[in-house]
Amino acid sequence: MYESLKFINGGKFTSRGEWCHEERSIDSTEIIIVIEGQVNMKIGDEHVCAYQGDVIKIPEGVHHCGTEPSSGVSFFWLHSTVEESVDIPTVS
Repeated sequence: MYESLKFINGGKFTSRGEWCHEERSIDSTEIIIVIEGQVNMKIGDEHVCAYQGDVIKIPEGVHHCGTEPSSGVSFFWLHSTVEESVDIPTVS
């Protein structure tokens, strides 16, 4: 089963000095791909510490926030919604 996603928006974030992700809960899935630095977050009940090359998925409606400030942070981000789940046949 695969999810069909609808892209909403995205971009590249680079911190200027210390940064900590804001506290929120939103109606889209957020994907963060860390380019540089360390991203410290709480997603639901899970604590996440991500570094260069790590990918973070924050499901829609899940409360999330930064847990401690860090500097020199850079990441790509995108927001999407799940349109539907679809079966994709396997090729033999």
